[in-house]
Amino acid sequence: MKEVAFRIGIAPPYLSQIENNKRTPSVYVLVNLAVVLGVSLDSLFGFDEPLKILDAVKIPVVDHPDTNNILHFVYVPVNVFVSGTERALAIRVKGDDMIGSGILNNSIVVVDKNSSIENGCIVLALSAYGDVMVRHFYRGVDGSVELRPSNINSPCMRFTKRELKEKRLRLVGGVVWTCSEIGKYRSVANILGKRPKGGDFL
Repeated sequence: MKEVAFRIGIAPPYLSQIENNKRTPSVYVLVNLAVVLGVSLDSLFGFDEPLKILDAVKIPVVDHPDTNNILHFVYVPVNVFVSGTERALAIRVKGDDMIGSGILNNSIVVVDKNSSIENGCIVLALSAYGDVMVRHFYRGVDGSVELRPSNINSPCMRFTKRELKEKRLRLVGGVVWTCSEIGKYRSVANILGKRPKGGDFL
């Protein structure tokens, strides 16, 4: 059960409560449960006719943005992406830097590499030292970039214009969807009141 829960992206006690009819799962959990178990949604519900739920796309969850090591998949509404899903990926977040934005430790964030980055957007970024960061993006008038957490106990990361030219920071893309370990999911547009626009960044 623990392995199934991890592959879905939820806590084992939550899966146990679903199994014992003590909790009602979200669509996200149901879709991923069917995928992990290798069954269709209609058979999961015991229906003879196929079910039509939402227009979703399967996104790979990887262990690192630069690898092709796929751990499992999550299903995400197709309308959260700016221009297709060919350059989309998902990754599990470690730490509580973004807890104020509802991105908890062990949450899964879905990233659209095609999105352009505006001030205030949530991004997935890589430092030259190998750090994988999910933070709010802000560009200063001097050309510097600041990555701000939404946890007052976490530090801001600032990169000067010179450090950016030296490739000390690379933006992977904008975060467009989150899935928490307790089965909650939401669009980042709901968190920020806006969504990234398509195009290039940095």
